[in-house]
Amino acid sequence: GSFVGGGHRIGTARNGDSHGIARRRRARGGGLDRGVLAVQVGDGVSRTRILGLILQGRSDDAPAADQGGGQDRRHSQDQSDGAQARTHDCLTPRLFVVNSFSKSYAMTGWRLGWLVGPSYAETPIRDLALYDNMGPPTYAQYGAIAALRHGEPFIAQQVSGWKDNLDMVMDRFAKNGRFEMPRPDATFYAFFRVEGEPDCMSLVKRLIDEGNLSLAPGCAFGKCCSGWIRMCFAVSKEKMTDALDRLEKVVKPL
Repeated sequence: GSFVGGGHRIGTARNGDSHGIARRRRARGGGLDRGVLAVQVGDGVSRTRILGLILQGRSDDAPAADQGGGQDRRHSQDQSDGAQARTHDCLTPRLFVVNSFSKSYAMTGWRLGWLVGPSYAETPIRDLALYDNMGPPTYAQYGAIAALRHGEPFIAQQVSGWKDNLDMVMDRFAKNGRFEMPRPDATFYAFFRVEGEPDCMSLVKRLIDEGNLSLAPGCAFGKCCSGWIRMCFAVSKEKMTDALDRLEKVVKPL
């Protein structure tokens, strides 16, 4: 991964770096040394575990850590101010922000994330990475650096498109008359259910067979979501229109 310090030059870790973590310059912000660390994300590493291990070995009078910002960035006002979210000028010793490049920067599969925290966390994170995962490939690290440096216009473009697609989904569902869906404040997923279709698994199978459309059944996310269906609208306007046409081929309007 790579550390980014308040607009200072960014260093990268090479494939041969056994830690998979780069050195970085430090910046002063709000009286606290801070940095941004991009680390490889492994399936076996939870955010809670990372922060717990960071705190081990700290002195008794050191403050505990609060985990913040662990979810993928939402397409809300928070996301439109992504640069500020990564800078954290008022960072405190109690604050860690853990996030991913996957959704925000359309880098799913790169297995990279970023963490903002106080400088004392650098060594424990490096020690953890040494034993818990391999160093990410060099090209992936440079991709992460480019995203942090130049990604805000891309994110703004994405957010605008997602909002337009959400408007389209809500409009089409309202006109159809059989869809129930609360409008989300943030996310790029539509979560809905269909009147007369209590079995979400059966319905998504029919959507594949009859509409050539693949959606996620809500029951895959737990019993509480049974009967609901998830549809991603982080696609082009053309693809979204096509998907809704296929959906309504199976779910006939009233």
